[in-house]
Amino acid sequence: MGIVEEELTNFTLESGEKVTIEKNIGGEVHLHVGNFRIDLTLSEFEEFANVIEQGAVKLKKTKNASD
Repeated sequence: MGIVEEELTNFTLESGEKVTIEKNIGGEVHLHVGNFRIDLTLSEFEEFANVIEQGAVKLKKTKNASD
């Protein structure tokens, strides 16, 4: 467990599970979804976020193409 420097976001999914992303002192990022937690370095988190964003763009293009 690290010391939280900044809470980057906090929201609840439609399923009721809470999502929290925290930046800790020392550069670690903790991604919490319900009882699931991922510990990432800042660069790993940035890469993860970019992959998710790219996937969202591809999904939107695919859905629009099939409408």
